Amino acid sequence: MAVLHFQWSGNGIARMTMALERLESSRRHAAFRRALNHTGDKTFTQVKRTLSKQMGLTQKALMGNGRNLKKRRAAGGALDYQIISHGGAIRLKEFKHRVTSKGLTAYPWGVRHSFKSAFVIPRYGGNLYRRRTSKRFPLEALYGPNISKELVKDATAAAFQAIVATELPPRVEHEVRVITSGVLS
Repeated sequence: MAVLHFQWSGNGIARMTMALERLESSRRHAAFRRALNHTGDKTFTQVKRTLSKQMGLTQKALMGNGRNLKKRRAAGGALDYQIISHGGAIRLKEFKHRVTSKGLTAYPWGVRHSFKSAFVIPRYGGNLYRRRTSKRFPLEALYGPNISKELVKDATAAAFQAIVATELPPRVEHEVRVITSGVLS
């Protein structure tokens, strides 16, 4: 909750009147939008860092050239900042992996997992597969965690809540102070 403190001196009433006129709906809306975008960008960066550690991916692989995780900033009349995730589970080839004599070892969620009788097919983009039956085909592709599911749990959700709760109110106060030339602080 924001608290307003008033201190009157000399032309204080005239300055307060000017400050309140500056806080008309369009300028107030712009201040909220700037505060939201500033805090949202900080939150997006922290969520990206935390999520990559939580899933065991590099940030580059997590972003997937902007396909897997995106941000939509507040613009125009919309006062909402969105962190959007697309797609399903990430292919296991994106995680650190190696071929062993018994199959594959990969590190989804940052933890080592063994996949017996699994193998890499370079011709299919280097993806990791295992046979579903004793016959040659069909093959089953191997997947790791899902970005959309991991985004809303554990350390990532906690990081999101912590940053928004601590950063947004002071930033709104800062933007109001800028618009009113320091009269309201």
